[in-house]
Amino acid sequence: MTDQYAASVVESRGRLQTNQGGRRRDYRPLISVTFADKHIARAFLEHVGRGHLNTFNPRSNPSMTIHAWECKGAGAVEVLERLTPHMLGSLREHAEYILARDRARDTKNGAAA
Repeated sequence: MTDQYAASVVESRGRLQTNQGGRRRDYRPLISVTFADKHIARAFLEHVGRGHLNTFNPRSNPSMTIHAWECKGAGAVEVLERLTPHMLGSLREHAEYILARDRARDTKNGAAA
């Protein structure tokens, strides 16, 4: 698997969030991708080297198994730093926003290089 292929998977089957909601509205980026094939899901996880896989059966079709890769926080930022240059679709803008926000947060906290 290449970064280009992984980026296309995120754009076609993925979702990006800038926080996870709830009572605490902390900034914590999240990337998730759903897969029908467990082998492709595992290959994706091995390629990006971050996150984890969950397996579930949707209520609408309990005989189907879905494999969901998810990555949060600093790991999500690392994955986006690798994949964003290869994105071509509408998620690229959201990914760039997440990366810019992360850089601004680092600058504010004095961690800029």
